[in-house]
Amino acid sequence: MFGGKLVADWDQIKADYIASGSSYKQLAAKYGVHRTQVERHGKKEGWVELRRQHAGEVLANALGEITADQTQRLVKILSVSDDLLLKVEQMLKEDGDLMDTQALRHIAAILKDVKDIQMIRSEADMREQEARIDKLRADAERVEKNAPSNVTVVLEGEVADYGG
Repeated sequence: MFGGKLVADWDQIKADYIASGSSYKQLAAKYGVHRTQVERHGKKEGWVELRRQHAGEVLANALGEITADQTQRLVKILSVSDDLLLKVEQMLKEDGDLMDTQALRHIAAILKDVKDIQMIRSEADMREQEARIDKLRADAERVEKNAPSNVTVVLEGEVADYGG
């Protein structure tokens, strides 16, 4: 309290705005201040940009965690497929001459599965695909930006011709 009035904690309101997604109006009601005061502080201190930056950081952190989890999973898959490949190789060395056609077909199917598993796209392939997608988005935005925003339709003839 200052002179009988409640002093707003603008650092707390700012942090709440940046992290919560609340509107200025909602924050004003929550903290007991006028909406225009919140707007003034927000504009002066660039809260909208700070919120955007915060959201980007949160997304980057989440993607980093997802990427790490996916990398660990891929390492496990490749390790297991390598072990399977070694077992097949050992079987062929030990019993290759004794195997019938059906057993050899099963081994061929296993080898095909291992090959499919290990053909997981490399990071460079994924970056190339992302670059293609980004280019398509940029092309679409450019076309959209250059498209006429107003269209004029002129109808000729009697109003009765158009059901009027």
